[in-house]
Amino acid sequence: MNARLPLFVDLAGRRVLVVGGGRAAERKLPVLLDAGAVVTLIAPKVLEPVRRLLHASPLSQLLRRRASVQDVTTKYTLLFPLSDDPELNLRLSVAAREAKVWVAGSTSPDGADFHLGAVVDRGPVRLAISTGGASPALASLLAEILRQILPETLNGDTTALRLERQRLRTAVGTPARRHALLTQAVQFLENHPSESN
Repeated sequence: MNARLPLFVDLAGRRVLVVGGGRAAERKLPVLLDAGAVVTLIAPKVLEPVRRLLHASPLSQLLRRRASVQDVTTKYTLLFPLSDDPELNLRLSVAAREAKVWVAGSTSPDGADFHLGAVVDRGPVRLAISTGGASPALASLLAEILRQILPETLNGDTTALRLERQRLRTAVGTPARRHALLTQAVQFLENHPSESN
C-alpha cells in the first residue's frame, strides 16, 4: 500500500512551473493562483481561459513556446507536467526530481510526488478528498455531496473554537485536558448550532 500524507501547503509567493496550456491547466490554475502561487506557464498553445487567468495574476507569466528540461530549476517548488506529450512530461518529471522539485500527478499519478484532491471550502474550513489518483471523478462526486450537506460557512463555529482554544491555552495546564475541553466545545456547537453564529 502506498499511503500518502495529506498536507495543506502554503504556496503564497512560491514559484510553480506549469507545462501545458490546455484543459488540465485550466482546472489547476485557479487552485494554484488562489493559493498565492507565482505561476510560470510554458506552452506553445494556450486556451483563452488559461491566458485570462494568468493575465489577472500580476506576478505570474506565460511563455508561449515548447518547454525543455532546462526550464526545470531549483527556483520552483512544484511542477505540473500537463502537456499533451507524455514523453515531454516524463523528461520534465525526471529533471524536476533531480532539482528537488515536487512533481504533480495530473497525467501519471503513480509516478508523482503528490496530486491535488477535490476541495470543499466552507469559510476557514477546507476539506480535501483524494482517491490516490485512482478516480478523480469519485473524489469530485464525494466533494459535491459534502458541499450539499455542509452549511455555506462555518465562520461562527471556527471563530468561537479559536477563541476558546486561546483561552484554554492560558487557563488549563495539560494538553490532554485542553484537548478534552475543546472536544466538549465542538460537541456543544454541534448540538447548539444557532448559538455559535
